[in-house]
Amino acid sequence: MDRLKLYKRLFSSFGMMGLGTGLGFIVHIGLAHLLDAHEYGVYNFIYSVAMIVCLVALMGMSSAITRFIASYHIDDMQRHKIRQVIGFSVIFTSILGLILGAIVFAVMALSGKAHEYGNVALFVGFLSVVPMTLIRQNSGILRGFHKTTASVAYETVAREAGMLAIVIGLYALGIKLTSGVGALLVMCVALTIAITLSFYQIYKLLPPKADTHPKQSIEDWKEWISVSFPMMLMAAFQRLMKRIDLIFIGLMLGPAEAGIYALMVNFADGSTIASKAALSVFAPKIAADFAKGDHASMRKDYNLARLFIASTSIIAALILIFAGGFIIPLIGEQYMEGYNTLLIFLGFYVFTVLWGPASNVMMMTRYEKQAMWQTKATAILNIALNPILIYHFGMEGAAFATGLSIMTRNLLSCHFVYKKGVLKPHE
Repeated sequence: MDRLKLYKRLFSSFGMMGLGTGLGFIVHIGLAHLLDAHEYGVYNFIYSVAMIVCLVALMGMSSAITRFIASYHIDDMQRHKIRQVIGFSVIFTSILGLILGAIVFAVMALSGKAHEYGNVALFVGFLSVVPMTLIRQNSGILRGFHKTTASVAYETVAREAGMLAIVIGLYALGIKLTSGVGALLVMCVALTIAITLSFYQIYKLLPPKADTHPKQSIEDWKEWISVSFPMMLMAAFQRLMKRIDLIFIGLMLGPAEAGIYALMVNFADGSTIASKAALSVFAPKIAADFAKGDHASMRKDYNLARLFIASTSIIAALILIFAGGFIIPLIGEQYMEGYNTLLIFLGFYVFTVLWGPASNVMMMTRYEKQAMWQTKATAILNIALNPILIYHFGMEGAAFATGLSIMTRNLLSCHFVYKKGVLKPHE
């Protein structure tokens, strides 16, 4: 891939990510305005629990499959494995999602959370696990085929556009969305549409079936799972660092506070658009470069991603700081209670991106296990700090614990990458 094509894909992905984030921002503002803080909190709390279950069910396949497809595609002798790994991953993660979702939401219902959030909300949360799993899995498959823009389009744009269209359609029919359960159902319908479209494109991208090729073996399954499992832990712990705070607030402070906090998180995530877009482009290229031993290209791409992420994230954070004070009261005065939380998040996010996407470089090379342990350690730190700081400082304490944990993980990854010479800086 030449440099011009890489730039085009980067900005195309950035544009699609921006569109998806913009639509998501509108959807969340609309939901926060239509629902009160309590119902908006129900929606976000159930969504957060379902997302954690989804990431465990994925077993890291959504990240690992990007690496496998990118590697198999450049090797004629292994290209037949593309169909095999896709089929295995989709079936395996769907079944695991059903099992884990049933267990988690049944335990929540039996533990008394049905009183606060409702049995219907818990049941819809269970139903949402498999669609969440499939859309993330399909996104990883498309990244492996270097269809980064399509990957972002289905995972973010199609889902958010679908939700927005459904909410507007219901409003036009005189049906006003007023409950967190209704919002969850709208999300499930939008996800189902996006999944159907993504499966169709994946089908078109599959290599033709060979007349004869080796059948799947237990060794293949072991390889896929052994590589994906550390990535599952990585993804789950990454999401824990960004969602465990909301779950703790939902458990300790209640749905209303969870709703206020969730809106601030959604505002703060606007500063990470560039990071997500850049990583969706560079991850498969880094995996392919590493497989070819092209460390010079890896180093150039890392520096480009670092510069792009840092500059755009700082600009986005400044816009959010000044705009937040005007926009939040329009959504609802009660949400202004979380403005300090927004400022804390943005401060940590900006400082973190200055160091570059080191943890993702580790994931796309042979250091996924080390990356997993770093993420695991900082996630445990976050889990330990959140209840303590929430008890003493409320939402601001949760934001500080999560921001500190994210920053610590990235600093550890940077230290490892340069100490081990992953990018071969001295060549």
